[in-house]
Amino acid sequence: MMAMAELAKNYKGEPLSAGEMVRRHRIPRFYLEQLLVKLRRHGLIESIRGPQGGFNLKKDPAKITIGEIISSLEGPLDLVSCAGLNKGKSCWKINSCLTRSIWLDLNEAVNKVLQKKTLADLIK
Repeated sequence: MMAMAELAKNYKGEPLSAGEMVRRHRIPRFYLEQLLVKLRRHGLIESIRGPQGGFNLKKDPAKITIGEIISSLEGPLDLVSCAGLNKGKSCWKINSCLTRSIWLDLNEAVNKVLQKKTLADLIK
């Protein structure tokens, strides 16, 4: 998220190098490079090669949601497995769970916030 925030602050500017993001936020370089590959693969950033190269956002920070970033890096965000895409198919207690409705509501609320908040909101 810190790297994406840096790119958002630099939107429409010169490309920002991975080395600069490492220096500014003390993010381990190998870890950051893995994240940048995933973000590029999901179309959120672009890489520019060459001596003045680096990374830029592919679209306006106001059009990139926090949820989109998280799902690009981690997949769907589900608080518990029964609230996710499988909707409890992997849980043997699905029909008798007293707390499932709470988890479903919480999962929906969290994902709603993450889909509403944008990268532009984050850097304000």
